[in-house]
Amino acid sequence: MQNIFLGAKKYISEQIEFSKIINTPCEYSIIDNFLPEKVFNEIDLNWPSEVMVPIPETGRTKKYSERKVMLFQSKFLNGLDQFKRNFWILMLNTLISTEVIDACYNKFKNTLDKRISHLGKIGNISSEMLIVSDKNNYSIGPHTDSRSRFISLLLYLSKDSKYQNSGTCFYQPRDITMPVQHLKHHKFDDFNLSKKIKYIPNRLVIFPRTDASYHGVESININDCDRRLIIINIKAPEGAK
Repeated sequence: MQNIFLGAKKYISEQIEFSKIINTPCEYSIIDNFLPEKVFNEIDLNWPSEVMVPIPETGRTKKYSERKVMLFQSKFLNGLDQFKRNFWILMLNTLISTEVIDACYNKFKNTLDKRISHLGKIGNISSEMLIVSDKNNYSIGPHTDSRSRFISLLLYLSKDSKYQNSGTCFYQPRDITMPVQHLKHHKFDDFNLSKKIKYIPNRLVIFPRTDASYHGVESININDCDRRLIIINIKAPEGAK
């Protein structure tokens, strides 16, 4: 099992490094074939459906019961057989490795440094990873993410083409004077859709959290929906603007 991850950190870091930054309506990159093929092909075989629960049951939010998750906590990992548990721990140690997190930071360094330049030297940047399955009727309105967020990575996993129109959307507020409410999930009617990214398996969407990073997911209406993702949240250093 461990052999398929050999060289994965370098491969993933280079994928991030050489990706193109898109600047409208906010900064983001789209990276296809993000994971090495051998790693990506193991995901379905090791999918942890037996331990996934609606996200409100984790205490992270009271909403979005259509989103099921596995967190990297002992109560989830201990419910997996040893083979699956080892796979996901290796995946975690790869995707939130120092090499990959550094590549993410360096990708958007000019933007991110505006939030932390007043701090002087900063230490290690913390991060978390979630395994996600969105069910029918899941949606989340335009939001920038909390200011506690630094960078977001959304990795699409489901191979069925029926999910292709359920990708991440980027928005712009219709009222350009609307103040930023970084903890609020807004109504779709108050925003213009600027870009809808096609959901393609092994495609990564990565963007820094800014006051312009309004994103969301339009309501998903798919029979037997199992819209799979890996989400990585890189957290802002304490004191970031």
